[in-house]
Amino acid sequence: VRYTRFLRPVRGALSEAPAEVRALSVIPPSGCLERFADFTLGDRLPLGLLLDQFSIFLTVEHGEFFALDTITAMKQRAALFEDIPLSTSDKLWFCTAPIDVMDPIVSRAATLYAAKFADTSGGIGCGFDDRILRTPQSVRDTDDLASVILALGVYYWLSGRFPDRFIEHRYVVELREDAKRVLQDST
Repeated sequence: VRYTRFLRPVRGALSEAPAEVRALSVIPPSGCLERFADFTLGDRLPLGLLLDQFSIFLTVEHGEFFALDTITAMKQRAALFEDIPLSTSDKLWFCTAPIDVMDPIVSRAATLYAAKFADTSGGIGCGFDDRILRTPQSVRDTDDLASVILALGVYYWLSGRFPDRFIEHRYVVELREDAKRVLQDST
């Protein structure tokens, strides 16, 4: 549990049987959305609007493979990248990254990664260093460290998709593990 204030509700939720799942929201594979964009207005539509249009036509048949996510969550992530000049395909990849749009540290890091991805052709660093490994002195410091760990998770995810651009993969793995230990030791 990331924030201690959520511990009681999580315990309560886990003490009951889970609700029956009747329907799942899905995210289409990038190639499917790109083909749809080719038949509509392509890169001229904001990704959020393209997702709205796509969800109207979306049908899931037995045997198709879709990653579980919600169109709403993708639209929230798409809003982060609206002003960044990325292709529809690249925006879609960034929108499928594990970005918590409600967390300002994670959102800022993801936006920075996308902007650097659009502006440069070279390697992109994670933006964090060993200074994050200081022992938290307050609840806010603890929450901030948890957010940095999530931001490093976004970088890690992007380094798996774009390894030639997000070049600090090994460093991020080590830094993230060290940060998790600091966080665990402080709580």
